[in-house]
Amino acid sequence: MKNKKAYLQTNSKSHKSNDGDMLYLNYLDYIRSDNKQAHYFFINNKAIDDMNIQSALAANWFRDCGKDIFEDKFSMGLLMERRFRFLFANVFKYYFAYKYWIDKYDLIELPDTMNQILSLVTKHYKNQSHAGATNQDFSKDEYFLNRAHIKSIKPKLFPTLLRTLQSLTRTDISNKVLCFPDWTYNHIANEDFLYLNNKSLYKGFYFTPKKIEYTDEELSTDFKNKIKSNLYRVLSDYDLDEEDLNPLKSILFEVLDYEYLNSIHEAKHLYVTIEDVINYYRPKAIVIPNKEYCWYQMIAQLTSERNIELYVLIDGYLTYADDYYFQRDRNDRDYLVKNYCAMGDYNIKLLDNFKNDINLHNVQTPLQEYNYSSSNTQEVYDAIILMPYPWTSSVNGLWDSRYRYLIDVINVFRKLSIDNYAIKIKIGHDSDELEKVKMITNADVLSGFFHESIQKCKLIVGTLGTSLVQSILYDMPYYVYEPFYNGLSDKNFSNSIIKDSVVSRNIENLEYNILNSNPTELNKSMIRGELSLSEFYKSI
Repeated sequence: MKNKKAYLQTNSKSHKSNDGDMLYLNYLDYIRSDNKQAHYFFINNKAIDDMNIQSALAANWFRDCGKDIFEDKFSMGLLMERRFRFLFANVFKYYFAYKYWIDKYDLIELPDTMNQILSLVTKHYKNQSHAGATNQDFSKDEYFLNRAHIKSIKPKLFPTLLRTLQSLTRTDISNKVLCFPDWTYNHIANEDFLYLNNKSLYKGFYFTPKKIEYTDEELSTDFKNKIKSNLYRVLSDYDLDEEDLNPLKSILFEVLDYEYLNSIHEAKHLYVTIEDVINYYRPKAIVIPNKEYCWYQMIAQLTSERNIELYVLIDGYLTYADDYYFQRDRNDRDYLVKNYCAMGDYNIKLLDNFKNDINLHNVQTPLQEYNYSSSNTQEVYDAIILMPYPWTSSVNGLWDSRYRYLIDVINVFRKLSIDNYAIKIKIGHDSDELEKVKMITNADVLSGFFHESIQKCKLIVGTLGTSLVQSILYDMPYYVYEPFYNGLSDKNFSNSIIKDSVVSRNIENLEYNILNSNPTELNKSMIRGELSLSEFYKSI
């Protein structure tokens, strides 16, 4: 029998009432609630078994028979693929979660503010929902909805001045390699390289402000129909109920149309800015730290059109790859980027399925450059928990589950009498995040670079990422804990560098593995690559 009413709580300022259940969108609000009828909105959400559906949609909504339907100088489809993976994943999260709860109540009262996607979902159930959003609210805890926006380049005064001085001094800057450095390898220099915003005129390249005339942009009716048809075609390939196909298509299209209109001007500005740099410096090659961030994706499109060699030297260490790791070009004949730096045998094996279509360069990971001497050990804690950053581009990855993750691991520590532990958060996260972590854990919170914290403990619990590789290089026991709600599927692990090692997929596994000293293991020799970065740079 259905309960009469529930109230959806999107933030701490949402309405409260005693005449119905509370559905909390935010996990922290949920666990802090003293309402006995409180429920976490996403707790029962398992949208779909095949977790590539959002990637398939993001990669194919703009393709007819594989070919890009955009005929402009650049493809908005390729440029927005990463953005739409996040947004489409969240369409599925909200849709299936709301479908689950609406079946249990006669009516769900909605708050005054909701994010765009949730608002679209609730409109589909307008006969079973009341009130609704008049304003959109993107709180910090819904950060995952704001990820991967298309952002133009806004050069600052000093780099602009250096570019001007370069032109006046006639510095020899053509036919060089343009390098967008990452913190892991920005200390490695080469005389034939120019580095973004380097203070030396002879070693730097710089963006300059560009102005373009903006016109109103809108997709034509014919274009919209093509997109809707593509969305429906992809959805039909997956095991979805027939009743869900049309609502999902409609919601996905509304999100897509809105995002396109709000991104096209920034995208055009980005294009002319990067085109100007390529025209001015006439590089023989470009090195980028990833291929998905909007700057680098636009570079990939421009270099592909102009036959300029592009190399991806990733920021960190590649730990898994799925079917959509490599983007296809506009004609669906080749991969958009053809040169990848694989860091050691693990990466070579990981990308083995693609080796006939791309060039793999076996290089040493920059992480090897740091001092991994065990003689400097200064144990302060029994354990460190790495603050997880869930895979929100997955249909089952929830951003606020990072707090649930901490609580789950701490409960295991208590069972095992591990009382002296700390939480490590990433550099750049604001004071609000830090205070939340302290509030729910009552533990020391560490910031700074991860390699500065590794040797302060006896063991580390974290997710599948670069931190695992760093810990192995330090001979530090590392327990990979990747619960379902973090977003990675079993298929992801089957194509990862730890497919033959130990991973904890639930809290019982984690407790068992720590109790029995059974950490995730990797072979150091397979982490280390062949060419040093200095040697690799000389080969470009």
